[in-house]
Amino acid sequence: MAYKLETVLYATDLKPEQLGACEYALALSHAFDAKLYVLHVIEPHLNLPAGVPGITDLPRLEPPAEEFQAAADEIQKRIEELWEEWPRRETTSRLRLSVHVFEGLHVDGILAMAQETHADTIVLGMRRRGFIRRILEEPISKRLLLDAGVPVALVPPPD
Repeated sequence: MAYKLETVLYATDLKPEQLGACEYALALSHAFDAKLYVLHVIEPHLNLPAGVPGITDLPRLEPPAEEFQAAADEIQKRIEELWEEWPRRETTSRLRLSVHVFEGLHVDGILAMAQETHADTIVLGMRRRGFIRRILEEPISKRLLLDAGVPVALVPPPD
């Protein structure tokens, strides 16, 4: 039985070192003629008083809708530029792209989008983390590998 790949979900934090993951997502999308969903999740902002860290039941500061639209427009522009410059692209190929930006927790947002779009795979760029961050933070990639229910492609950062 051949594996059919119809939708690719690429989750990005918009960092420059994510370019390899973006190119990998484009390559998968191109090779399988799959629709490419690009997702950027903005973490919620909390209105925390000075000196009282960790209080989470205070009102959130809502980012303006323009921030979401500006991020979506920037992502769309970057991906389309990469696609046009991409050397392995056939001139007759078309990019089926859908960009989404919303507020939430990273892992929850990616998992929700994967379910909503019926993603066949998730592409995620990895990043290098310092010693303290490795000890204190659970990587997003680990949670996705355990909870996604679909293959997750982890693309290492450039050397």
